[in-house]
Amino acid sequence: MRIKLVLSVLLALWLSGCGGSGSDAPAAAVVPPATAPVAAPWSGEPVQILFVGNSYTFGRVAPAMQYNNTNVSDLTARFNEISPATNAYSVGSGVAPFPCAIAFTTTLTVGCFEAKPWGGVPGIFKALTEQAGLNYSVSLSTRNAATLRGHFLNTGDAQWDLRGNIASKKWDAVVLQGQSDEPLPRATSKNGNPVSFSTYARVIQEYIHTGAGGTTTEATIFGSTANCRAAVTATVAGPGLTAGNCSTVRDIKTNTFANPNAKVYLMQTWARPDMVEAHKCTAADQSTLNGAPKVDPTCDAGSNGSSATGVSTLYYTSKTTTTANLGDMTADMANIFNSLAATTTTSGARRFAGVLPVGSAF
Repeated sequence: MRIKLVLSVLLALWLSGCGGSGSDAPAAAVVPPATAPVAAPWSGEPVQILFVGNSYTFGRVAPAMQYNNTNVSDLTARFNEISPATNAYSVGSGVAPFPCAIAFTTTLTVGCFEAKPWGGVPGIFKALTEQAGLNYSVSLSTRNAATLRGHFLNTGDAQWDLRGNIASKKWDAVVLQGQSDEPLPRATSKNGNPVSFSTYARVIQEYIHTGAGGTTTEATIFGSTANCRAAVTATVAGPGLTAGNCSTVRDIKTNTFANPNAKVYLMQTWARPDMVEAHKCTAADQSTLNGAPKVDPTCDAGSNGSSATGVSTLYYTSKTTTTANLGDMTADMANIFNSLAATTTTSGARRFAGVLPVGSAF
């Protein structure tokens, strides 16, 4: 909850202009906004803001997850009704006195959590804007463990049309939050894929600003089949996609609500203690209402640890203290996000309005 509040306060400062000019932004290293923060009028049409992310954005468990959900628009709620298994824990409230149980198989009955609709960080942000007397219409498009690639290509479930959410309205501001450790190198993080992260951040930014559609492949998106298939750990790294992924034809519908003046922000995620300390691999306990972690003896079949012992063997750094390790991870995150935010289009225009330095602040 504390993390979510930090994010919300930063968003209120950057997007609402409550902190004054850009020079009054938090002291953490950030890329200054290309233009002044979006300022909501006291009357008239509300500022339209979209949060794109995953559980870091929707809050994961009660009470943050459902906070203020009646005053924000959860754009994936309708997808949950069509294909609830995609989110895995989607039936019932998960909040006393309304616990729930659903049989996913004939032999396993599990508890339910992550009930929709969600409020999370967007719900907290909406409450802060109202307290400040600002007029914002707040929406969120989020799915568990979603990457920015997943948001653009709907890789998790075609019925969860996350790209369609991005193209569903003319947005004044969009906050992009990728998978938590995706920006980091694979050698030091479970889900590290910096090429995919930075590429799809730019692709989504362009889709918001220009709305161009048509057919394409990931080989085209990454520049060539060789680039598309290059290993995440290669000297010249790539996204490490399969030949099938790279050649699959994608039909991208034109974003008719594209807004060249939209402010697109990158949300810097924070250092994860489970990536710098020895620990057992864990998984959500589906027999509980809040998904409390339990030891996962398979350890993701050995992809980030020992499948025999269930002990994680993947660590971010090898410093002697937790503080130093978390500091290194935070610094690397900040550098990666700031570098990406500083990129420009071929015309020299800045792609992103700035970085929300949540990781550094936390």
